[in-house]
Amino acid sequence: MAENLRTIHYRNGDEILNVKDNDEWTNLYNGAYCNYNNTNNPDTIATFGRLYNWYATNDDRNLAPKGWHVSTFGEWLELINYLGGDSVAADKLKEAGELHWHDPYLSTNSSGFTALPGGDRYRDENMDWIGYDGLWWSSTEYNEGGGFMFYMFAGGSKVYYGGNYKNNGYSIRCVKDY
Repeated sequence: MAENLRTIHYRNGDEILNVKDNDEWTNLYNGAYCNYNNTNNPDTIATFGRLYNWYATNDDRNLAPKGWHVSTFGEWLELINYLGGDSVAADKLKEAGELHWHDPYLSTNSSGFTALPGGDRYRDENMDWIGYDGLWWSSTEYNEGGGFMFYMFAGGSKVYYGGNYKNNGYSIRCVKDY
């Protein structure tokens, strides 16, 4: 997909839990989403998508639309390596220009991925960093408490990755089934 996911329903039609309260978000162990700063602004949601916890990526009801799946750790690495490695891939993934990234650095979006800085929601804090950070879940589990995720910063060329708490809120990209 060339944009961040923004669905509020699983593939079977069930609603994904929308959680606005930080304390409730912190204690979740099932799939949920939120809008950055709980906005209802349709333009912000259309541009940056929604933030999901990792549990939503692996719910049996499937978060991705039919014919798609949430990208795996391996698929992210394949893309990053294809673009020249983690030290330069962010420039080729991030939207070019200053419309959404506060400091696009050398961004070209030559991949067509159009990475946008949708910010995040940490498990025990408020939401942060829209315009500065883009963070995406993979569907791959890191360990019992964490999932693999990928992130980029404004002003940098590097794509970082590692494990983080499953009840953090990040963007999601899907990959077409093959």
